[in-house]
Amino acid sequence: MAAAEGNYRVVELLLEEGADKNQKDRWGNTPLQDAVNANQGPVVQLLLWLEHGVDPNVSDCDMRTPLHVAASEGYDKIVEYLIAKGSNVNVEDNNYDAIILSNIEQKVAFLNQRRKTEHVAAFCGASSRGELEKML
Repeated sequence: MAAAEGNYRVVELLLEEGADKNQKDRWGNTPLQDAVNANQGPVVQLLLWLEHGVDPNVSDCDMRTPLHVAASEGYDKIVEYLIAKGSNVNVEDNNYDAIILSNIEQKVAFLNQRRKTEHVAAFCGASSRGELEKML
């Protein structure tokens, strides 16, 4: 709850006291996923500090990772940060939707910068223009 509400200090205290940072709630969400869902950038950064050992690729009950959510919601800064911290850009959720299929055209330039496969950029662009079926 503290992560979803962006309560940085409470999250910090919980981590210092040894709270399980990968504990899932009844929907299968971890504090990291709750923070991403609520666009709480500073809390996401806090949770992903290497010393805290939070897995950036943890998935919820629909197999959606924090990167899936951030990309689909257009949280650009969080997407960039998650990728920098090792999030898998090729993972699929329960619907076999890869992150590259999110309708976020801004990701094309960023993914190209990160030298991901040219297919990632092509799929992002096609998806955002409604032309994905042509590529499949």
